[in-house]
Amino acid sequence: MQIVAEQTKLSASDLANHLACRHLTNLDLALAEGKIKAPRPAYADDDLDELIEKGVRHERDYIERLREESPGISVLALGDEGAPADTAAAMREGADVIVQAGLESGRWRGRADIIRRVEGESALGDWAYEVTDTKLARETKAGTVLQIALYSNVVAEIQGAAPEFAHVVTPGVDPGAPFITETFRLDDYQAYFRLMWKSLEDAVEAGRGSSEIATYPEPVPHCDVCRWRLDCAARRRKDDHLSLVAGLSTGQRREIEGWGVRTLEAFAQAPAAAQAQARIARPLRARPRASARPTRGARPEQAIPRTVAPRAGARPCAPAGALARRRLLRHRRRAVRRNAGLRVSVRMGSDRRGRRAGVSREMGVRRGRLAWRFRGGRARRFRGVR
Repeated sequence: MQIVAEQTKLSASDLANHLACRHLTNLDLALAEGKIKAPRPAYADDDLDELIEKGVRHERDYIERLREESPGISVLALGDEGAPADTAAAMREGADVIVQAGLESGRWRGRADIIRRVEGESALGDWAYEVTDTKLARETKAGTVLQIALYSNVVAEIQGAAPEFAHVVTPGVDPGAPFITETFRLDDYQAYFRLMWKSLEDAVEAGRGSSEIATYPEPVPHCDVCRWRLDCAARRRKDDHLSLVAGLSTGQRREIEGWGVRTLEAFAQAPAAAQAQARIARPLRARPRASARPTRGARPEQAIPRTVAPRAGARPCAPAGALARRRLLRHRRRAVRRNAGLRVSVRMGSDRRGRRAGVSREMGVRRGRLAWRFRGGRARRFRGVR
């Protein structure tokens, strides 16, 4: 995202980022306007360079595969310096494959990995072009579909006819088929593309000239690969956000915020009666609330008690681990089964059959006087019923 001549230039990556996180759009806009500084690097440069190199190698290997399958095809590699005018000129000349094709339409611009010539009628002649994108991910994401839809719309403006399909090439798992091509019918995704395209443009227009960022850095899956993730995580830690509660889902967090509880400390000290009134699952009233208690050294700036203050008149509650151990010992200490007048008593430490070495199992019949004792897998007969 850049601002050129008082106009915000958007790219296909901005569209995919807006789908993943609305707050990311506002951060990139504020950076383009000079309101905030660039984010701290979230990854080592070596790791990022290696990932970029893998992507370039994947694209290069696929182009070599195209040359092997169709000898004599013309491949025009425009590179990073290729201008949109060069792409349009190559399309008019009828190049078979155009690599790193620069595209631009109004405020939108981008660089398609590959544009391939196909049979069809267009303003260029008896041929047309379709977009092919190379990705390392084995599963095509929604952001990728939006990118190829944007590129296809720009290609449609150049050739005067809308492409019917677009393709995504991912690495294969079979050595005999090193590439997997997924084909998408563009008409199936145009409505969704226009929705996200309009949403991004509206968000940019609303954020231009604003002194503050209106959105909050809610945690989303894109945070794992976002360049702003360290800054957003520091903001949530500073605000004591509810997302710091382990095991708390987004829906549960919104339910809790409806109570007026918006911080980790407030949630840890919330009375259980208020939680019981909420229409949420039972585990939320115990496990996440217990995990809201801070661990040692997690929040040095605040001294919060490690236990929740009990309600007035409530019995003292042992820690969750102690309660679990107590229940386990109680059930293992004596498990009484009644079936056809037979009483079986299994002492603590025995297995279901009670034949573990050193563990006794007594069996008595109500109407009889005989019983058997098993010790170490051997049965001994004795008199009397326990």
